[in-house]
Formats: sequence, C-alpha cells, structure tokens
Amino acid sequence: MDETIDVSNFGGREMTTLYIAGPMTGCEDMNWDMFAECEKAIKEKGYEAVNPHKINFKDKEDMANQHRFYTPEYYLRRDIRFLIDCDGLILLPGWFESDGTSSELFIARRLKMPVYFYDHETMTFYKEDK
Repeated sequence: MDETIDVSNFGGREMTTLYIAGPMTGCEDMNWDMFAECEKAIKEKGYEAVNPHKINFKDKEDMANQHRFYTPEYYLRRDIRFLIDCDGLILLPGWFESDGTSSELFIARRLKMPVYFYDHETMTFYKEDK
C-alpha cells in the first residue's frame, strides 16, 4: 500500500486482504462510488479488497432494487463473516457517522487487525494512531 503504512506482516504472515468499511445509510447510492474507488485503489496497490456492496449485490442497480428488503442488521451479520477473514480494515470518510462501521471497527480492533483511513482526495491510506 502506501509508504505511510506497513502491511507486510500481520500475525506472522503477509497481509493480503483488506475490508472496506464506511457509511452507507443516508448516502447517495449508499456510497457505492466511494466504496468502488477505494476498492480500486487497494487492488492497484496489489492487495485484495472486500467491498461489502459486492457481498450483498450484483451491481449498483441490484442494490437500488434490493437493499430495502432487509434490515441493516441483516447486512451487518453477513458482512462480519467476511470481515473476520480479512487482514486489515480500511475506513472511508464519514465512517464515524455509521453504526455499522463502528461495529466493524470494534470487531477489527478486538481481533487486533490494523486499521487504516482512506483519504479520498489523494487516494491514499493512513494507519490509525492509537
């Protein structure tokens, strides 16, 4: 990833997969474009990305038609199953306004995953200061 973060070692193995977390509810198109942009930036740096939109929907149109049929808790339960298999967490701008993202962050910290912030302006990632 960026030189501002070290993703070379996590739990004695190389870090390869990062989970993207951020606000959806109340955002235009559930923040689809920001998640997609971050996913692209992660992949361009040679890592795998888990985009929760793509866990639950085929594409943006499918999301627009289907997301209202289930509760946020339903999606969070599905997404957490993927999060726990990842090596780190990337937080999108506005993450602190999302109850779901706060839950994902809590789990990532309990699992001692490294946490990074995505800077939309520069398309870079910065490690969380503890």
